[in-house]
Amino acid sequence: MSEDARTRLRSLFVEKYAHLRRRLEFIVGSRGG
Repeated sequence: MSEDARTRLRSLFVEKYAHLRRRLEFIVGSRGG
């Protein structure tokens, strides 16, 4: 695996994780937890 592909994959993963976490925080926040 080339370094470029690995970096791109990592940035994509970080992006998805950040989006997922924001969604989770929103759900928990709306619940009042």
